[in-house]
Amino acid sequence: MSGEEYVYAAYGVILFALLLYVVVTGLRSARIAREAELLARLVERDDAVRREEPAADPVDVTRA
Repeated sequence: MSGEEYVYAAYGVILFALLLYVVVTGLRSARIAREAELLARLVERDDAVRREEPAADPVDVTRA
């Protein structure tokens, strides 16, 4: 192999590593976005449940 072929091979390896990095970063970003959306939905659901519940349990005075 000549020196020129080694340069092409090195560029190929660097390009492959860069492409792999971009793919992994994109997958990680998508996963974090899905988890953030899930957490937001859970918070909204928890807030809705808290708004519907009375502050204290009512006492049934007719069953004394």
